[in-house]
Amino acid sequence: VMATAGQMKDDQIMRLARATFLDRQLDPPSDQKKRRNSVAEDFPAVHAGMKYLLSTEMVHFNRDNQLYMATPLGRAVCASGLSCEAGIVLWEELKRLRNQTGLCLEGELHLIYLATPWEASVSESLIDWNVYAAVVEGDLNKQQQASLDVIGI
Repeated sequence: VMATAGQMKDDQIMRLARATFLDRQLDPPSDQKKRRNSVAEDFPAVHAGMKYLLSTEMVHFNRDNQLYMATPLGRAVCASGLSCEAGIVLWEELKRLRNQTGLCLEGELHLIYLATPWEASVSESLIDWNVYAAVVEGDLNKQQQASLDVIGI
């Protein structure tokens, strides 16, 4: 859903699922098994994935149009290349920082935050501490220093 036009109907999801390698492995063309025309019954893994995307609010189901639509969060996670799980963790962290602290990153500090790979923040072995030390020990104004304190640096 997220990698396509951003919205799909059930029949489009079914058509997409039937065009996958997984479908050919699970239901070879020679197998005359009757299809039920239901994503939940014919493709339980796809159905479970859609339920997960709905529960994480990466996809919204519009009942009026019967469309699954990618949310702004879903589009952002898809465009970022992060896994769904990593995208959710990052989103929750940003919401927490904004709601609990009123943190608003500006200027060069904002660019550093945006340019730092998220994966580096969860793996200390990927962080070049000398670079971080140079930034932190540099000429930071009070607002920038307060931002670093809130982030936990």
